[in-house]
Amino acid sequence: MRRNVFFLILIFSLQSQFLFAQLPAIERIEPLNWWVGFKDTSLQLLIHGDKVADKKVSLNYAGVKLISTQKVDNPNYLFVNLQISAATKPGKFNLVLT
Repeated sequence: MRRNVFFLILIFSLQSQFLFAQLPAIERIEPLNWWVGFKDTSLQLLIHGDKVADKKVSLNYAGVKLISTQKVDNPNYLFVNLQISAATKPGKFNLVLT
């Protein structure tokens, strides 16, 4: 019994390390916030993190559309171009990096 419990803990520990190792380490996103209702509906975000340029970006928030992403020479930076509709409600949304 004790051996089985240890084995299950070991398996869980290894799986957790594998799953968390897959998450990109995001160090910074600029700007961190934005306001709706501006005349210019475009917004460019800068994401900085370990090899973040290798990731695909997606989001799901009414009125916010992902236009494009731009890589630069440094793989630790990625620019994300969004369009924010004039009808967008204030709120928070997640950028999903896969």
